[in-house]
Amino acid sequence: DYSDPLMTPYVVEFLQDAAAAGFTVPARVLQKSLERLREDLLSGGVVAWERVWGDPANHVRLAFNAHAALVLARVNQAPLGTLRNIYDNNRNEARGPVPLMRLAVALKMSGDQERAAAAAKLALGKRYARNNDYWGDYYTALGDRAEALALAVTHGFLADDQGARLLKLGQEAQASRWIGTHDALALLKLGKALSGSGGSLSGQLLIGGIAEGFASAGWFTRDLVIEDLRAGASLQIDSKSRYYLVQDTVGIPENPPAASSNGVRIQSQWYRHDGSVFTGDTLKEGEGLVVHIKVQASERMPDTLVEAPLPGGLEIENLNLMDSKQLADLVIEGTNLDEWRSYSANVRFQEYREDRFVAAVSLEQGGEVDLYYLVRAVSPGEYLIPAPYVEDMYRPELRAQGAPSTIRLKVVAPTANTP
Repeated sequence: DYSDPLMTPYVVEFLQDAAAAGFTVPARVLQKSLERLREDLLSGGVVAWERVWGDPANHVRLAFNAHAALVLARVNQAPLGTLRNIYDNNRNEARGPVPLMRLAVALKMSGDQERAAAAAKLALGKRYARNNDYWGDYYTALGDRAEALALAVTHGFLADDQGARLLKLGQEAQASRWIGTHDALALLKLGKALSGSGGSLSGQLLIGGIAEGFASAGWFTRDLVIEDLRAGASLQIDSKSRYYLVQDTVGIPENPPAASSNGVRIQSQWYRHDGSVFTGDTLKEGEGLVVHIKVQASERMPDTLVEAPLPGGLEIENLNLMDSKQLADLVIEGTNLDEWRSYSANVRFQEYREDRFVAAVSLEQGGEVDLYYLVRAVSPGEYLIPAPYVEDMYRPELRAQGAPSTIRLKVVAPTANTP
């Protein structure tokens, strides 16, 4: 099975945070995980060669070692000699600030204040090596800086020019149309770290002329519904200090998104079980269809997420619960689905949810992947088939939206007459 050792420190860190927040975490599981991290750290670190190689692999190994060191240092289990050796001999392999800042925190927790300060200074002066390239460590340049600054704020490493750094980062985040989940988490950590460091904020929020006073430490947030906006909303702040206003708009578009493609393409086709193309005919409850999705990448995308929303009235069948004979009887454009299941090695993960099909796949530059799943009609009604979409999980600007479908399907009860 596919595994990525770079994930282990994240999982252990999550368990530590959960335990610190008062949740029950199995002590044996946590300790065994820490022991594994310590073994990997002492052996020089690990790299998922399926995802990275060459120069990026050196950065990813350092990223693993620094993160493992930080997690171990939180429970006083980090080997200080190994941490010093990593800083002295491998610090120049960092292609972004996060590994250096994590190493700085680990060194500080372990008692080496001199190297900790030096590593933090290097981290704050480090720039992500290439703006548009991805080093395989789950961050883009934006998230990398946000995570490093969050650690710097939390552990007392932030430099005197913090205002300029934070303002620039905030402006870049606001200008980014797409932000990956991991980068968004880094920004959230930074916001949380800064939440107690600002001055007091007070004023009035006026909605339709009715004032609502507020007073808070550093920031104020409020959700406004469409009725509030129609009535007219404005903000009055009492303080003369400089504050920044951020507006996020959330809504449901009236029309489906148009087809788009940036670095990757996606298309889908629906078939009956006999292999004929489904063109929007009537289905009886219990009848099934096969969905074929093809994804093509123009650059390497080892962490690609594919999602295909389901039309109403249909549910997905779990291929893992079907035997080989059932799948062998399904042949779509010459592809036997049982054989496809056995050779689809670049499909890392598939999930059959109530409302969508989800898959994680690895794509090389110029590569493609075929995905198949089965659906079955369960609820009478008329439905429109939604388009699938694909994105790089950590570089979401690399994405594609399938073309809106004009195919409508009608599900009828088994006793109904099919026209």
